Amino acid sequence: MLKYSLQDNPLTPDPTDFMATVQDNEKCTIDELIEEITGDGSILKDTECKAVSHALFRALGKQLKAGKGFTSEYLIIDHSISGVFTNEEDNFDPKRHQVNINLRLGSLLREAVQGIKVEKVKSSIPMPVLKACYDHWSQTYNDVITPRGSVDITGEQLKIGDLDDPEQGIFLIDSKQAATRIDRVAQNMPKKLVFSVPDTLKKGDYTLEVRTLMKGTNKLRTGKLNQTLVVA
Repeated sequence: MLKYSLQDNPLTPDPTDFMATVQDNEKCTIDELIEEITGDGSILKDTECKAVSHALFRALGKQLKAGKGFTSEYLIIDHSISGVFTNEEDNFDPKRHQVNINLRLGSLLREAVQGIKVEKVKSSIPMPVLKACYDHWSQTYNDVITPRGSVDITGEQLKIGDLDDPEQGIFLIDSKQAATRIDRVAQNMPKKLVFSVPDTLKKGDYTLEVRTLMKGTNKLRTGKLNQTLVVA
């Protein structure tokens, strides 16, 4: 069951429209998928499945790095380039331009996810609600973040109680669950945070979190952006 709540839509000027925010969106891992397909009655072995799965993704990464896309009944992956070129003679500059990886579902996965059951809920516990993350350099929402670039977070109850408290703030969590705390926060408001992405941030996938002590509480509250952010 996919749970969601409705929040004011920050992406349009209309004050009366709303957008859905997915709540408590759990994510599975490769190990959990392998455990499912090698369960009772399966002739597939755990060790072999892990080896093949990791080899497949390593091979895919090699092809993507070589500039090749990928197509199958499950996933379709291709490249795009963002950023402004000043004229027809301009060339790609990594300081101004960004190569992006775009992913879409193939026919079999599209069919598999048809009819997802949803449930509208209200959050009973006060916590930061992250609705959108806008990267100024790539000009994308909930997608790419650029080292040394500026990023806006919009939502509700975002204001960080104490920016000097190392337990509070904006955090980027990598795929190994290592957290990078953002040092430079330019704007700290209930509905908007503005921060600079550290130039030391390594390439990879990140989860964005806001952690804060809210008024009337003595427990740290954490809000997460449901979409994965990418440093390419």
